Amino acid sequence: MTLDEVVRALGIAGGAETLKKGWEESQATLPKDGIPFLSSDFVRRACRQVDMADDVAEAVMRMCGTTAGSEALAALAWHCHRALFAGNGYSFDDVTSWPSLEGALGADADTFYLLVLLSGVPRMREVNSAHRVPAEVEQETLGDVLRSLERHKRRGGGPTWGLHPHEVAWYTNFIRCDLYRLGRLQFQFGSFYHRARAFRHTSGAVLALSEAGVRYNSDGQVAVSADKAVWTAELALGRDQAVGNPILPTGQALPAKVTLPSSEWKQVLAPGDPILNVHMPGGGPLAHDACGESFRRAVEFFPRHFPERPFTGFCCHSWLLDAQLEQMLPPSSNMVRLQREVYLLPTHMEVGELLRTALGRHLDDLSKAPRKTTLQRAIVERLERGEKLRPRAGGFFLLPEDLNWGGEVYRSQQRERFLH
Repeated sequence: MTLDEVVRALGIAGGAETLKKGWEESQATLPKDGIPFLSSDFVRRACRQVDMADDVAEAVMRMCGTTAGSEALAALAWHCHRALFAGNGYSFDDVTSWPSLEGALGADADTFYLLVLLSGVPRMREVNSAHRVPAEVEQETLGDVLRSLERHKRRGGGPTWGLHPHEVAWYTNFIRCDLYRLGRLQFQFGSFYHRARAFRHTSGAVLALSEAGVRYNSDGQVAVSADKAVWTAELALGRDQAVGNPILPTGQALPAKVTLPSSEWKQVLAPGDPILNVHMPGGGPLAHDACGESFRRAVEFFPRHFPERPFTGFCCHSWLLDAQLEQMLPPSSNMVRLQREVYLLPTHMEVGELLRTALGRHLDDLSKAPRKTTLQRAIVERLERGEKLRPRAGGFFLLPEDLNWGGEVYRSQQRERFLH
């Protein structure tokens, strides 16, 4: 079927533009003897393999029958499957923009996208089996998908199960075996994306230099716009030395440049290097010992099971890494303790991100803002005193050889003599 025919048949009101990429290619490869993942045996087995609850599995089975019986839905399902698992150029944003199917499926619309996500389960099992990934790690990872289904149902307030396209885009990383949960934290294969480089001294000390062209405020944080910038970082990499603007492990860039002789300093992390992205899923406190155990597990797990995908370090970007939290929360806070274990980096942080996450919708009327947590109380009290929130840092890296949880390695290193 053509995309226009599918759009008309399913009553898609908006979002069809995002389906154009690769549509003709996917339809040219549409199996003539039926789509394998639209068989009841396939779906039943996939649901069992991910340990899906009976009521969820029943909903997916019903959607399988509905989709298999509709030429338009089957064509769309095959296209979406290929977009997720055939590597045909679809991006995360492309998938998040997939259209609503409420016109054709009503309250069951999101079950269709759950069905498509499950179409990748056999490949996931093959990859995990080939890499001898323990069954408990696979189930620990997939547990996040199952918990998301529960949240989705609670939000919808109805009897149906499913996932929104943006949830499918995220959980495709799980089914593609690009991400694993190891205890409290999730780790995802990726490339180092922060605008900084790390260098190690012969003494073992680590110092980060900013990439050239990054604009900073007077406080060493990334400027939100060019007109707000006070200075711009420079970086010169030569055979004999590297000259640039240092970044302290507290996430502050300095305007005075330093020189790192190659005889003493070796570059150990640069943009584009293979890394493990660290994600901190909700659902509980970021207990300090639990986070440390996750990092220790990752250092053992990935080299053992994916030796062909070496990584240089860990990195992250999150509002939880806002360095101003260290001044707002007690030293015993899980977030503060986490920040002190890693090398913080300045990123483009917006104050609204912290406020929306911590306070929700109650930004205009502080009298209604929640005060259940230490963080919520600290933010509200600061705002009530008329003080402004000034986001800082927002990113981090951690090199595996520096993993000494509880030792605050980067904070404890003596690097003052390198900054002159």
